Amino acid sequence: MTELIVFVVIALLAGAYLWFRRKKPSGRFPRDISKTVRIDAGPVRRKAIATEELLSDLVTAGHYRAPRPATAEEIKSEAIMTKDGKRYWIDALCKPIELGEEFTYVDWKSPERAYTVYALEGGKYLPKSVHKTLKEAEEAAMKLR
Repeated sequence: MTELIVFVVIALLAGAYLWFRRKKPSGRFPRDISKTVRIDAGPVRRKAIATEELLSDLVTAGHYRAPRPATAEEIKSEAIMTKDGKRYWIDALCKPIELGEEFTYVDWKSPERAYTVYALEGGKYLPKSVHKTLKEAEEAAMKLR
């Protein structure tokens, strides 16, 4: 009986090991193209004119906001962007959002995907290009291999 229990435990451990070491299916991301190039899928970025209505929309409300008067603590903080007594939020390109000006936001609720090609440089994967289709991203990635 003890031998059976040992056999079952070893079989379960071996199965778990093989399951974790399996190759990712082709639909999974990030997708390695070579040892130094990969593609990852993510939400699309959109450009729009910053309005109170858009910045209060459920798509952008949690991430992007209109400027407002800054508190004393915010003005003292180096981590919070303030100028002219206003507290600013940044867009997806790390630029301050100004009402009436164009800004870029990540559209988390859109079913569309963007495909970003990354290249390994200095031990980190850095973004090189963004594409609307996986085929375009794969073509760009092949040029970087």
